[in-house]
Amino acid sequence: EFKEIEASRYPIWEMKDELLKNDNLGVVLNSANEVGVEKFLKGQIGFLDIAQLSLKALEKFNNTKLNNISDIFAVDEEIRRWVSNE
Repeated sequence: EFKEIEASRYPIWEMKDELLKNDNLGVVLNSANEVGVEKFLKGQIGFLDIAQLSLKALEKFNNTKLNNISDIFAVDEEIRRWVSNE
């Protein structure tokens, strides 16, 4: 049975259109989410904190411009470092 997604439970869902329009934000979300999942699996944060970390990263890095593959790797590293310290 399919139900409407509850935005209050899944806040990132509300950003789907913006993420689809801006590839740069996809890089931010992916990097932050991977570190968040790692922190969750280590017992450092709760499950719902993964989304909160990802949203904070999207807020902080929303003006990121990626022009080439080197930019992607550099920004990925910066985001992972930032999320690890949150």
